[in-house]
Formats: sequence, structure tokens, C-alpha cells
Amino acid sequence: MKLILKKDSWSNATAFFLEDLYRKHFELSTDLDDEGIVYAHWQDWEWAKSLNRPAIIDHLWDPWTNPEIKDTEYLKVIRSDGWFCIANECLWYQALGYNQYQAKNINDRTFLMLMNYQRLHRDLIWDKIQPHLDNALYSYQDRRITINGDIAREEGPWQRYLNESWYDRTAFSLVVESDIEQGVHSEKVLKPMAFRHPFVVWGPQGYLKWVRSWGFETFYAVDESYDDEPNDKKRLEMVVKEVKRLIKLGPNHFDDAKTQQALDTNYKRFYNIEWATKQFEKYFDEIKQYSSRW
Repeated sequence: MKLILKKDSWSNATAFFLEDLYRKHFELSTDLDDEGIVYAHWQDWEWAKSLNRPAIIDHLWDPWTNPEIKDTEYLKVIRSDGWFCIANECLWYQALGYNQYQAKNINDRTFLMLMNYQRLHRDLIWDKIQPHLDNALYSYQDRRITINGDIAREEGPWQRYLNESWYDRTAFSLVVESDIEQGVHSEKVLKPMAFRHPFVVWGPQGYLKWVRSWGFETFYAVDESYDDEPNDKKRLEMVVKEVKRLIKLGPNHFDDAKTQQALDTNYKRFYNIEWATKQFEKYFDEIKQYSSRW
């Protein structure tokens, strides 16, 4: 079966760590004269619509966005219920060699907080967390606040660049999600899992429930009651309060057997290559089933 891609445009089918997997199931072409089904990233859906031929719109990235992108007579839009960000990151991190990480637990800093693009909910936590940054490692790229050992966006493959020393030197991560709206589930929380790090999350209400629904574990050593709070302002206050408490308790707070077991479970669950590959194969089956209609 042939997938027709938009020339000179990125898609999951051309990602360096996924292309071989796609090619096991499909022939990839950019020739619009070829017979086959069009395969387009959601940013190219207008182009795909203009062709008036069967097309798959890959909306696996940020599936909670762009409600206007819908199925039409010719277009099939495929979104992810959460499998994609886990499976995709698993294969990407493996390709980058992060699965070889061995924790050193230096813990000479309190916590790690990584933020990139500026958003209102990130500005809110940035303002609230200021009194607790004295011994933390942190970044906020759009505010020109960088962290030692990082690379700038214009300097190379920054998208999934992570420095192992950041995790070795800190006791836990303060994860700031892409948004705090219900249904948001990006790759942000998977970073500490890949590096055996406990975490606190500033994200939507019920976010930790979603994390656990995929077989990951959260932490007995963390007061996670913030996850149940529906009011965003109160939930933020609870998150910052918990970060403050964990700082005072020190890095040894996470040395208990139950926390270590959870870290190990998350690491193994995240780097489950067989599971990740099967999720993509199920996705490919969905594409093939749609194509068979034509």
C-alpha cells in the first residue's frame, strides 16, 4: 500500500525514528500522480482537502486542539486517546539513547522545572514559584531564562534534548503541562519517567488519574490531593505548597522502597518497545481499513 506525502513537508512518516516502521507497512511517495492514499499532518489538512481524493489526516499530535478539523467525504481524521505521546516518545527516546541512562542521584539541587514556550498558565506558576528557586534547576526559554547544559532552539535538535545531569542533580521534577484544560496529555510528564524521577504536575484537574490509567504509577511520598481540585487557582496554590514541602523534606524523602518501586515501574513501562510498536501497528491497520473502502 502506498502513502502519498506532501513534498517538502514534515509528517510522522518522515520522522527519523519512525520512518523505518512506516516503511515496513507502506510505500512512501511524494508523487501525486501515484495511486494510493494521501497521508498528511494536520497542519497540511487544507492541502489534503484541495486534492479531492482519499486522505488520512494525522492528528496524533495535540489531539485536543483544532476541533474544526473533521472527517469529510474523502478525509479521515485520526486522533489519539493518549497512546501516541507514550509510544512516540518511547521510540524517540530510545533512538536518542536515553534508555541507557543510569541514575547517579547527586541531588545537590532541589527540583527541576523545564519550560519552553510562554503561556499564561506557565507565567502563573513562574510567578508563584519564585521564592523556591534558590537551589533549583530551571528554564523558561521564551523569557530568555536558560539552564546550564541546554541548547538553544537555533543551535540543533533541541526538541527532545535532555541533559542527564539535570536529573542526577535534582530530587524531583516540577512538570508544567502544555495547558491546564481538560483532556490535555502531552509528553511532558514522560520526561521524568524516562529518567527515574519523582514528579509533581501543574496541569489539568485529574491529570494524575490519566497517567495511572496507562499503567504508570504516581508517588506515595507526594501529597497528590491537588489533582482532585477543580479550581485552577487553588490547584496551583496546592502544587506550589507541595513543592515547598518537598524541598524542606530533602532528597532523602524519596529513598523509600515504595517510591523506588514506582520509579522502576514507570521506567520499564515507558521503555516498553514492544508495546509502543504494537500501538503504531494498530494505527497502521486503521489506515489500511480506511484505504480498503476506496
